Amino acid sequence: MRFTATLAHFAQRLLGYPLIGIGLLIIAIAAWHSMAPQELVIASGPEGGYFHTTALRYRALLAERGIKARVLPEENTLLGLVEVNKLDSHVDMAFVAQRADAHTYPNVRSLGVITDEPLFVFRRTQTPRFSRLADIKGMRIALGPRDSGSYQLATEVLRAYGVTEDNAVFHTRGLGESVEALRKGEVDVAFILQPLEQPIVAELATTPGLELVDVIDARATSRVLGAGRNMGVVRIPQGIFDLRRNLPATDLTLPTEAVSVVVKANMDPGVLHHLLEVMQQVHGVSNLDREAGSYPRSVGGQLPLHPIAESFHRAGLPFLYRHLPFAAANGIFQLFLLVLPLTILGPVLSFLGVPSPLWFYKETKYRLWLVELRTMLRMHALHGMLTGRQQRRLTALRQLLDQQALGLERCRQAAKLLPP
Repeated sequence: MRFTATLAHFAQRLLGYPLIGIGLLIIAIAAWHSMAPQELVIASGPEGGYFHTTALRYRALLAERGIKARVLPEENTLLGLVEVNKLDSHVDMAFVAQRADAHTYPNVRSLGVITDEPLFVFRRTQTPRFSRLADIKGMRIALGPRDSGSYQLATEVLRAYGVTEDNAVFHTRGLGESVEALRKGEVDVAFILQPLEQPIVAELATTPGLELVDVIDARATSRVLGAGRNMGVVRIPQGIFDLRRNLPATDLTLPTEAVSVVVKANMDPGVLHHLLEVMQQVHGVSNLDREAGSYPRSVGGQLPLHPIAESFHRAGLPFLYRHLPFAAANGIFQLFLLVLPLTILGPVLSFLGVPSPLWFYKETKYRLWLVELRTMLRMHALHGMLTGRQQRRLTALRQLLDQQALGLERCRQAAKLLPP
């Protein structure tokens, strides 16, 4: 009997501060998880391309914040998106500059658009001059690897002009191989989807024997092919690549494709906030083709925007992340994510008649008190007295019961004052 009463008393003492203990435990676990070394795996494009150089900049800046990033070069950029969508894949982030359907990639979220890449068309000067893409039938054309953004956009544009593999020779080479083939004369025309500030663009635009083509109907092209993707038009200023040599010799018009950063939908919030700040740091400055503050932007992507990215683009870092260390802020944030569903679920369960967790807590506490009191009754019936420890415990229980009774009596008095 004494053992039962002691066990009940011990259990009741353990039950005294359960919510505080559980809350502190969750915060500690979440904070420990946030402070644990994080590795972000980034699927980039081909080496030397914009996706790859951007991923390397991200890696360097994330390292300053204590986050290790690993960059995986990939010629077929669509594969990066596919890997991010896989729940069991180790790839966390990729770049997208091609048609992407949200239903096909349900586990992927966008962090925003970081630039708009022009579709540059370079030709060898030995080939006949043209300004309409319909005139390149019969030529050898470098388009980029299959499943890359460059190949997808270029083939759709050419198809709109009636240029297909039936009346032209398509070469599906990587960026470096396409550039080399154009220089050597192995292809007549090369389509390259890269931002204006990318060094390879200026290098090709100033190479003797090569010429950047003005796509005069780029606006119509972007309108016709823009359904289901985010195309636009950019004007390349005269002389922007070389003022002394006046390259290009005139303003050029080219179609563009929006580039988005995409991540797994369940990425850790702390890492996400770091990544969003790095994106702001890299892309928020002025450049050859943009003013400061133009990027990153929340509109123009094809995949759903991550809720954390949406909040960041609208209001910047949350209060906790601005005023607390990232690890502590992330621990509290993750606790909030755990508690929030309970606050929503609680009223629903109450409406359905399911008792609340607080009811279970109180009911368990009262039953433990009852076990102790019954043990004391048996002891008193057998020996006519209680032990010193039991007497002290009885005094404490009476005080607790008086407090409960006083609270109930006050509630009854307040209820009587209300109209029936």
